[in-house]
Amino acid sequence: MKARISIVAEETLPCLRRFAIAALGDRSFADYCVEQTLHKVLGEFSDLKFASQRACRLYLFGTLAEVLPQEQHDLDTTFAWRSHLLVHIEQFDRLETAQILKRSLPDVKSDLLRAERLILDNVAGSARAASSVFAQDDLFDPPF
Repeated sequence: MKARISIVAEETLPCLRRFAIAALGDRSFADYCVEQTLHKVLGEFSDLKFASQRACRLYLFGTLAEVLPQEQHDLDTTFAWRSHLLVHIEQFDRLETAQILKRSLPDVKSDLLRAERLILDNVAGSARAASSVFAQDDLFDPPF
């Protein structure tokens, strides 16, 4: 069954917003980028049909990825987070993620490893910060 882009876009809108907000960290700018994506896609191709809803979702996310600004000062981290979001939150596989971000599969694999390291570093940093706060608190009596 063919998937009409206008119907899939409506169903995918919350996912596009979630990805854009997470990628940018700014809700209003993310909404603007999603709006630009929909104008671009639906303005030119409102009758466009795809072989499947999955293919249509891939096209919509790919178009959004083109609209989102690239953080030039730290492009590696930008691609790492976006790859992580697409694979682990939006449930695209690595090859689809490479297509959406217009990157090679080895680059996406590297991006995912970088994102994993960034997450682990953030968790470790938060744990260190929390333990130092507790260590400075004279009233805190650990249960062990």
